[in-house]
Amino acid sequence: MLSVSLLAAAALGIAAVSFWRLSRLPPPAAVVEERTFANLGEGDVVLAPEGDFLVAAREALGEGAARADLFALRSGRDRRWLLACSEGPVALLPLKPETSDVDRAVAVHGGKKLERATVDLLPGGGLPASTGRA
Repeated sequence: MLSVSLLAAAALGIAAVSFWRLSRLPPPAAVVEERTFANLGEGDVVLAPEGDFLVAAREALGEGAARADLFALRSGRDRRWLLACSEGPVALLPLKPETSDVDRAVAVHGGKKLERATVDLLPGGGLPASTGRA
């Protein structure tokens, strides 16, 4: 009878230690919304075949069906522009385009036309893009 009591006390002690350790676990991480071209913003990261870029700004080009999003990208001193329509390929350009047409922008500025699947979009933690050294 004494051995059963000691065994039960040991089991309660182990359970108490386990509950205490579980209560000290950190809270679950916040859920981060998946990035798409529709919600990509300043401070987010674009991984392209040409390199990794930080989104510095976003603006809209064109209206209606010809509307496209234009993202200013930075990687150190290198600046690029990413032109993305609502569907289809995107363009990675060395200069800011004046048109919302991906094919025309690539022809005029000599950038690269990329399939959407080759460009990864990551959240940047909400940090604003750096403007350079002070």
